[in-house]
Amino acid sequence: MSGEVKSESLLTGTPVEEMVRMRDGVRLATDIYLPEGWDRGPTVLVRLPYGKRDRYTFMPFCAPVFTRHGYAFVVQDVRGKFRSEGETLQALNEAADGFDTLEWIAHQGWSNGVVGMFGDSYYGYTQWAALASGHSALRAMVPRMSGLPLPDASATGADSGPASSSAPGLKAPPSLDWAEYLLSYWTDQEVREPKLDRSLRPPLAVFESAFRELGKRSSGFDLTIPDQIPLRRFLDGHPLEGRPVPVLHVLGWFDPVAKRGIDAYLAAVTRPDWAPLQFLRAEAVDHENYHLAEAPTPAGHDHDSDDGALARLLPRYLGPAIEFFDVFLRGKGTAEDLPRVHWELANVGDQKSGRWPPAGVRRQTLYLADLASAAGDPPGGLLSSTPTGRAEEVSWRHDPGDPVPGSGELLSLLHDFPDERDTGRRPDVLTFTSDRAERPIDLAGPVCVSLTVGSSAQGGDLFVKLFDVFPDGAAHRILGDQVSYEQTEGEDALCAWTLGHTGYRLAAGHRLRLQIAGSESPGYLPHPGVPGNRWLLEQSLPIEQRLTSRPGAEPQLTLTVLPDGIDP
Repeated sequence: MSGEVKSESLLTGTPVEEMVRMRDGVRLATDIYLPEGWDRGPTVLVRLPYGKRDRYTFMPFCAPVFTRHGYAFVVQDVRGKFRSEGETLQALNEAADGFDTLEWIAHQGWSNGVVGMFGDSYYGYTQWAALASGHSALRAMVPRMSGLPLPDASATGADSGPASSSAPGLKAPPSLDWAEYLLSYWTDQEVREPKLDRSLRPPLAVFESAFRELGKRSSGFDLTIPDQIPLRRFLDGHPLEGRPVPVLHVLGWFDPVAKRGIDAYLAAVTRPDWAPLQFLRAEAVDHENYHLAEAPTPAGHDHDSDDGALARLLPRYLGPAIEFFDVFLRGKGTAEDLPRVHWELANVGDQKSGRWPPAGVRRQTLYLADLASAAGDPPGGLLSSTPTGRAEEVSWRHDPGDPVPGSGELLSLLHDFPDERDTGRRPDVLTFTSDRAERPIDLAGPVCVSLTVGSSAQGGDLFVKLFDVFPDGAAHRILGDQVSYEQTEGEDALCAWTLGHTGYRLAAGHRLRLQIAGSESPGYLPHPGVPGNRWLLEQSLPIEQRLTSRPGAEPQLTLTVLPDGIDP
């Protein structure tokens, strides 16, 4: 460990950078911010891979907010990123490095040995990794827009990305977005953006060409693609199997990572020793913190580039964490002063409840009907409250050379919030639409589907999305998910899983739409139509996929709704 930073040098409000030594001698670049007149007290720690002083992370803007509220604020570039030394390797070193950083903080003269951790996405994961290390200084966490590999899932360092499927018996399609992320962010200290020649085959050659251009490789990429190599990321055991700590789980209904975030929360609250310390906050935002109320983001309201917009964001972004840390790091009040679940009903506003889903919800099932008319222009499949009671089937052609366009930048979906009505008119997309709502419908909990499907290739992909269809015909995404399935010879596959959770009001006069496709471009590697590892295949062929309905086994969409609604 390196020497102590003198607190007198930090009183200007600007950070002092310390190169903190890890157990193997590697030094990690660490910024320390202290409040004016600081003696010692609790610390908020952020460990991130995106540049501790980069505008994108806005940590320098967060620092004065934390210090004004009486916290030392410490931000660290993780191993191998930006100003930190060591090998650039996603996920595998975070538990040990988290422990060593906590140990260093606990022995500084400006620290009272009490630490909370905060941050979004990957720097939500570094919190779970530090917790797994078992260091006693970590007293509370606020992981935002993040997930946690559950104890019964793969505890490897080679992750398949935020879209990893948690559906029983189903896998996630290979993510091109994840491959590009590993190439760009986890090759070396800097962010790399080589030009990708997407015409190269096999698909792996696209990235091999980019690595040759860079003259270096990404270890994280090689641990994941074309095959995942299992390596343990939590050397001291899974975080939920260790010492319980207070956790404020923060997620966004429009974030593709939200499904993994809610899974982590639900896994924690089912453990008797963890449940009293778990809190949930869910907002109508996407991964990059754009809000539905401003979607699409107007000029002058983009916090990624406009300082005024960022200043308006910070109270919502930091306020819940400070309130949480005040209780668990400073002893100001008790856990009973905090709402167990603070959730936003999109298009209405903030709600509070004692659990998630809230008390009083019920399941509402809609059946997919008129299958034969679900494809084409205009599509005519129905979401019906009653099953048809008849056998039906519809087929569509999946062409890997002409994949279905996706929803745009999913991590910042609400920045542009595209109208996707035209995608539903493609012949390779199935569309099922409900009647217009006579009164508002409040969704508050999981959204599930059950589909019996098959293909001429004995397997395929399903990309399933739920839309709000406005009176003028515009279709805006509420949530969605994707799985790959395989089928036994001669038998179709039953694909039943949870698309995700949401809190969303469908206004009167609006309709729900369920959309099913066999691909999504450019985010995912299309099913090739032939057997083998998709990353290594030179050739691909179109396939026929089918959706079937039989009495007692109808395809269905199951919603979780508040039957009496919520007054706006």
